Amino acid sequence: MPFEKYIDILSGLFEEATIEKNIDVKNVQPDDDLKSFGINSVTCVKFIILIEEEFDIEFEIEDISFKEHNTFRKIIEIIKEVSDR
Repeated sequence: MPFEKYIDILSGLFEEATIEKNIDVKNVQPDDDLKSFGINSVTCVKFIILIEEEFDIEFEIEDISFKEHNTFRKIIEIIKEVSDR
């Protein structure tokens, strides 16, 4: 899948997970720290669940951490890694 397609999908999922925060996801760049948009742990969990459902994958607890996977680019890397298992 092309990188831009991943970005489009993640943008939509991020918008859905953060709907109550009114974040303009059009301004989110691939290397922006998602934590800088004021998301909390509940929003992170929502976002992870949406990603798992969309890509038909299941993250292990050690797979993803918003301390390490805090940008769309890093999340795409872990999606590809988990998908290849």
